[in-house]
Amino acid sequence: MTANALRTAGLTDRGNPPLVEALAAPPLLKSVASVFDQDHTSADRHGADVLDFVVTETTHTVEITQQRPGLPFTARFISGETGWYADGYEAGQTIHHESEQVFRTPLPEVFELVNYWLLTEHHMAVLPHSWQINSLDADNQLSLLGHAAPARTTG
Repeated sequence: MTANALRTAGLTDRGNPPLVEALAAPPLLKSVASVFDQDHTSADRHGADVLDFVVTETTHTVEITQQRPGLPFTARFISGETGWYADGYEAGQTIHHESEQVFRTPLPEVFELVNYWLLTEHHMAVLPHSWQINSLDADNQLSLLGHAAPARTTG
């Protein structure tokens, strides 16, 4: 509720502590990360070194493309790594085109074949609801992207 709605309901901020708390601004959240100078070194308030690190975020993507109707589908398994300094600055990005397969089957079967290929060669599979159209690909008639993750068979 807004302050006006509370006042319209007959509640005031005088002598009503719950209302005063409800109308108070939210608390200011502060980052717990140390602020680094330009050479990415830091010291805590006592002059001791603060832990400095780089976090690596890894993503796995599958791209399915078809240049024109009637031609085979090409599936590419792509891994990407992004490094992040402790202060939130990006340390760098690397993209690896792991492998590629060509499928000469109708599109509905391609999804199952892609997962079979990923499971057997990479122990991964595409998250079922992650498929989306790749609108940035102007070279192919059809281009789909899906996010892959580690997977195992259950049988």
